[in-house]
Amino acid sequence: MAPRPPRFATWLLEHFVSGPRRQSLVGDLHEKYLQGYSTAWYWRQVVTTIVVSATRDISANRRLALRAVAMGWLGYAVLSFPAHWLAESVRLRVQDWLVTSGHYTFWPVFLAGPLSATLFACIAGAAIGWLVARLHPTHAVTMVCLFSVSVLLFELGFTGLMLSIQTHAPMPQAALMLPVVLAMGAPVSVLLGGLWTARTAKDSLSGISADS
Repeated sequence: MAPRPPRFATWLLEHFVSGPRRQSLVGDLHEKYLQGYSTAWYWRQVVTTIVVSATRDISANRRLALRAVAMGWLGYAVLSFPAHWLAESVRLRVQDWLVTSGHYTFWPVFLAGPLSATLFACIAGAAIGWLVARLHPTHAVTMVCLFSVSVLLFELGFTGLMLSIQTHAPMPQAALMLPVVLAMGAPVSVLLGGLWTARTAKDSLSGISADS
């Protein structure tokens, strides 16, 4: 039985590479993998192809890229207020329940705030990813990825800054690492919301083409 290339790598290649040569690139890499090229080589080619494709797409559509990032951050700013309010409401309710139920210990209290904030940040992120993809249907994947990367850099930078300037009592190492991990929730949600929208739009266009 012939070996199959890594499925996740192939999925990334099929969804994150734009342009008419996508299918031929997938076929070429698959064929070389069958000829004996390693899995590490396949992954390197996939990552390189995705980065080159996105860079070319952004370079060829700079105004569109700037608009996508600007519209994304506008939506991010607008939705941050209700998301923060909802997260605080949930956190206070959870803490009240912890007090009345006798579960007021370090980890439940510590997790109540970050997890509620991450939950609503992820919901807002998915909505913004959907918006960016809808507003840029011809380059949805590239524009959503670009905005998602900008959110990731912002969230990690802001989290690192807060951890460096805030003073707190000694905590377990896992508690200090948790904010960094949770900071990835919003950009990942932006990516998933945008990709879902891009895939739906692509299927709709394929159906229209088939009918005609």
